[in-house]
Amino acid sequence: MAVQIVPAGGVKVNRIGHSYLISGSIAVPSGETDFIVPFFVSLATGQTATLVKARHSINAGTSVTVNLQRNGGTITGYSGVTVNTTPSDTTASQAISNDDEIALVVTGVSGSPFNMNFTIFIEYSQ
Repeated sequence: MAVQIVPAGGVKVNRIGHSYLISGSIAVPSGETDFIVPFFVSLATGQTATLVKARHSINAGTSVTVNLQRNGGTITGYSGVTVNTTPSDTTASQAISNDDEIALVVTGVSGSPFNMNFTIFIEYSQ
């Protein structure tokens, strides 16, 4: 669901959530990483986009450590994010561009984490 914001100055901003879901057990072999459903950003002419927030949690278990990446590099503010059973937010404003690839990368698990939800919120402006 998109939320439209029209601040002073008349620029329309739509905040859209993009969710990553892992149903079941989350397991990453030692020394490996796991990329979860990367997607490409598609912007219309004159449109800009900014990653503004992530909301995340697991249903059960101890924790999962993740990075959010853009074009293969970790996005500043979204490195080593700990996801546990308490829903929480990570906020760091980062501009993203047309055709950027955004990917969630699981870099580690602790305990037996189960069912992860990780939603990123991007504001699209025009």
